[in-house]
Amino acid sequence: ANTQTQLQLSANTQTQLQLSANTQTQRQLSANTHHQRQLSANTSAQQQLSANTQTQRQLSDNSLPHQQFSANTQTQRQLSANTHLQRQLSANTLAQQQLSANTQTQLQLSANSLPQQQLSANTPLQRQLSANTHLQRQLSANTSAQQQLSANTQTQLQLSANSLPQQQLSANTQTQRQLSANSLPHQQFSANTQTQLQLSANTQTQRQLSANTHLQRQLSANTQTQRQLSANTHLQLQLSANSLPQQQLSANTPLQRQLSANTHLQRQLSANT
Repeated sequence: ANTQTQLQLSANTQTQLQLSANTQTQRQLSANTHHQRQLSANTSAQQQLSANTQTQRQLSDNSLPHQQFSANTQTQRQLSANTHLQRQLSANTLAQQQLSANTQTQLQLSANSLPQQQLSANTPLQRQLSANTHLQRQLSANTSAQQQLSANTQTQLQLSANSLPQQQLSANTQTQRQLSANSLPHQQFSANTQTQLQLSANTQTQRQLSANTHLQRQLSANTQTQRQLSANTHLQLQLSANSLPQQQLSANTPLQRQLSANTHLQRQLSANT
């Protein structure tokens, strides 16, 4: 009977050597957790910086500072906040390089059939899966926000078309001042008729501009929704990748029982000596 026990123990030696090699891999994976969290935090910063790029281009193309002055106030504040984000992104280069090197280690760990290593890796994955349930519900709620964003595209085109009426309105201000200073109404009567008609038309334009203020605030609110959707994409990809560890965990149960049985065989062999 001891012969069979010794053969079994010899087979266990290879398993123990593999488990020892896995210890270093587990330590590396623990270190990767911090890098992954840092990279997730960087995703939001990168999305914010991408949104700011469009704003900076718009600001550079703006040839009417007086017209855009009110809208530019918020943009200038945002650009000041971007300085910190750009510095943070520069510091993240080393963390991204480390994460690329960790990819091979993670693939090796996923293929590993040893239960102790797999069980340790599965703990953060199970927690992530629980957290993903809430995010999936949030993603469903975002469908309405995406539809609203599509409707806002037409509004943005309308706002761009409004530039000419705003320029005309500025020109009319000078005309109104001139009319007040005019000491000869009879001479200016013919010219004033056209100006008064134009001023009446401007009333409708002013009302439209007031309505646009609410739409601009809605567009700002949609920016946060777009960032959340981008963050959800990464989480969905992670959720798909989590399927293999769950299947592996189910397969590991008979291996754990075998390891427990081996402990008894080692004690028996020591007693036989």
